[in-house]
This record gives sequence, structure tokens and C-alpha cells, in this order.
Amino acid sequence: MADDTESNNPSGLLKPDDIRAESPGDILRPPSRVAARPHNEPVAAGTLWICDSDHELKPLSLQGDPLDLTAHPPRVAAEALAAGAAPAALLLPGRRGTPPPWVLLVSGDCPVTVNGAPVLTGIRVLADRDEIRIAGADPVFFSTETLPVVEPFPGGPRTVYCPRCKLPIQPGTPAVRCPGCGVFHHQLDERPCYTYAPACAACGAPAELSGGYRWVPEGL
Repeated sequence: MADDTESNNPSGLLKPDDIRAESPGDILRPPSRVAARPHNEPVAAGTLWICDSDHELKPLSLQGDPLDLTAHPPRVAAEALAAGAAPAALLLPGRRGTPPPWVLLVSGDCPVTVNGAPVLTGIRVLADRDEIRIAGADPVFFSTETLPVVEPFPGGPRTVYCPRCKLPIQPGTPAVRCPGCGVFHHQLDERPCYTYAPACAACGAPAELSGGYRWVPEGL
């Protein structure tokens, strides 16, 4: 069951690096990891709805980083994976597809269900609005929906061109990555390419910065 949300404030959007595991209410702003994915290529994105310390559902922005779902709240698992210690329940971004999918990996001794069914094979490709439950923890909800945000363009070894104006996007320039296709557009005061027209210049998805989520899970 789903509810429409009237929120029109994307500033409530959390990112994995914004959350300190021992205190879900704290918001931090360490350097972003997005620079590791600098090109106009599809990125596994989405939203994970998680419970805060008051058991209220909040959106957590998925930006292509693997997440440890056994932590509360979920946290980036890159360091654990590099050390060879995979979490018992791992949310892993896919690398192929438009957009790439998110995959849930579960070890045999971790009781996890998706929409009430156990993950018997240890692997599950997530679908929009899936409910994930780990024994003893609040449920989390996966959504393929994301909100566009203005962010500094990370740049990279090769030039990336805005699909609207066809000009290069310089590193550090305010830009928006379309949630529909992952392509960056300029979003400067003098050149608001993303919002210049009602639709993304690359894929035709709605191009607006003031909209809220079309779907939120029901309250617990």
C-alpha cells in the first residue's frame, strides 16, 4: 500500500555518508564519493526508506555505494568489503542495465525476507517498492525513485558535454544528474539547462527540482 507525499523539499534527502551509525539523528557532511563515477553513464541509484531513532521512515539516497543492511542505520560497506569482511546482508549496485539494478546478497545464517518471502538462494534482484526485513530490526523499503539535486560536477579524465546546450560541463560547476538516465546537465543561474525545459534533454523524464516523492511507504 502506498501514500502520495506532499513534501516538496528535497533537502530532507539523506545520503549514506550523512549518517553516523551510532546516532541516526546526526547529519554529517564528509566528502562525497560521487567523484569515482564522473562520466555521463548510468549509475545504480534509488531510495532506501529507513526508520530513524523515533521509528519514523526517512529517505536515504542510494548513490551507487554498497550498503551494510545489518547496521542501523545502513552504512557504506566499501571498507569492510576491501578488508574481505562482507556484511551478512549486503545491498550491492549492479553494473549493467539502464538503470543498473540493486542486488541483495544474504549469508546463510542471516534471516532476511523480501515482501515476506525468505531469500533462499542468498541473492535477490530488488524491484520497486520491495520491503526488506531482517530479524530483530525495523523493515526498510527499496524504491527506484530518486530526486534530482544540484551538486558540483565531479569531472573526470574525459570531457562530458551537457545534452541540452552541447557545451562542456566544467568540474565544480553546478549540475544535475537526471534520475531517469544518469546524465548530467548544467544548472547555473545563467544556464539552467536541466530545468530549461519540462523534460530531460537525454531521456525525456520530467525535469524539475521542486517535486517530492510520488511514493512513500505507509508508516509503521
